[in-house]
Amino acid sequence: MKHCYDNIRFALSDQSGQMCFESFDIIDMPECQDVAARLREYLVHRPLAQVDVKRIRSMQCAAFPACISDVARAVDELKRLFGAPAAPNRTSGRETGALDPPGRLPRQRPA
Repeated sequence: MKHCYDNIRFALSDQSGQMCFESFDIIDMPECQDVAARLREYLVHRPLAQVDVKRIRSMQCAAFPACISDVARAVDELKRLFGAPAAPNRTSGRETGALDPPGRLPRQRPA
């Protein structure tokens, strides 16, 4: 029995400053090439944080219905690992009494 997760191939990049798919394919499953093309069109160059896993789950591959579920699960895991935007570089107000703008050194407390 074929398992789609063994046939998912992709590359991620953060060259744009956000993690994005550079490529996506489902190999050795000619029955699912139409859905692979739709997934590629949707995923490639889209910031990972903006990928809608529900939209992926709405796609169908009649020959292997579990395939889309595998893709959605993989993308969901990637989003958890890499999709969240980086935390702002700020000092908490509790430490300084106010938020310091990015790039500014935090104020020193009196000794």
